[in-house]
This record gives sequence, structure tokens and C-alpha cells, in this order.
Amino acid sequence: QQQRVAIARALARAPRVLLLDEPLSALDPQIRGRLRNELKSLQRRLGITTLMVTHDQAEALAIADRIAVMRAGRLLQVGTPREIYDAPADPFTAGFVGAINLLPATAESADTIRILGRVPLSLRHGFAPGAKVLAAIRPEFIALDPARGALAATVAGREFQGAFVRLSLAVEGLDQPLLADVGNADALAADGGRVTVGFAPRHVRLFADAP
Repeated sequence: QQQRVAIARALARAPRVLLLDEPLSALDPQIRGRLRNELKSLQRRLGITTLMVTHDQAEALAIADRIAVMRAGRLLQVGTPREIYDAPADPFTAGFVGAINLLPATAESADTIRILGRVPLSLRHGFAPGAKVLAAIRPEFIALDPARGALAATVAGREFQGAFVRLSLAVEGLDQPLLADVGNADALAADGGRVTVGFAPRHVRLFADAP
């Protein structure tokens, strides 16, 4: 109620621009979700340009028309939620807005990269042959699919998320776990520990590897 009263007081002055600084940060998840919907509906109804500062990525994706990602006072990217999520401009933005897997790879030709030095992937790109790159893949695009299998992995952990299970997979040559969001039935099938994972080239985004 305090948050609602504070917003009402700000709106009573009929501002041309409304600044909201972490307005939902102190609320529990259920109330935060309801107030988030109220804020979005109110903004649409009143037509007031609203600038909202938040560290909650899900909140930004759900409520914003456009998102600006900043790091150390520098603006990295501005775009719609879909653009920021599907086409991040750099590895930081990719990891800040949702989970991401970053796999070391090498450009072999204009339309081929090799992931972890052993898995070729047909993907057109603008890097010179021999360039070191990072292949970025969201966990929801990692499939337990032997027919498209590219990498052998070992199940190192799992987190039940209700509609899906997030698997942490150990892959040879990869320092951090490979994250895969799979259905509950697929998670049960992975109980044996060893799995084969694959991903479609259209779901891979490439970044230059930092020197």
C-alpha cells in the first residue's frame, strides 16, 4: 500500500515524465507481480513517459517497451525486450538479461565455426578464419536430442522450476556448467547421468572472444 500511495502522490502532480527507482524491490513475489501489472496498465492509460530503474531482469522484460542496459555508467544497448533478449550486443548483456551459455569456438570459414575445438557448426558470420569467438546459446535451446547431438555431457546438478528443469551439465573442455532447460520427462530420462546435447545453428549468437 505504501508503494501505491507513493506512486499516486507522484501522479497527482501530472508529471510529463515519471521516474521510478526500484519501486518493486521490497515486495514479495506475488505482490510484486500484481503491482507490476498495475503499473503497466496505469502507464498505458495515462500515457505518461515512464523511466524505471531496476536490477530485476524479468521485471524489465515484462513491463518495458524499450530497455537500456548499462554497465559502469556506460550504455551498452537500447532495444525492445525481444531485441535485448534475442539479439544482445555483447556477452555482458546476454548474461545480464536471462541465463546464457558461452562456449569457446573458432571461425574456420565464412560459414563454419568449431565449438570447443571439436564440434563443427554451419553458421554464417563476419569473423576472419582462425578468429576466436564465443558461441552464445540460451538454456532453453539446448536439447537432449541424440539425433542432433553435438556434445557429450554428464548431469552434474538439477533445479526443479515447475514447468521445466534446469540441468547443469559438465562438458569436457568447458570450465563452467552447460545449462539446459528441459521438460520434466526429459529430465527423468537424463537420470542416468550421461547425455548427448544438441542445438540448432539459428539459436547461436557469436561474439568476439576477449583477448
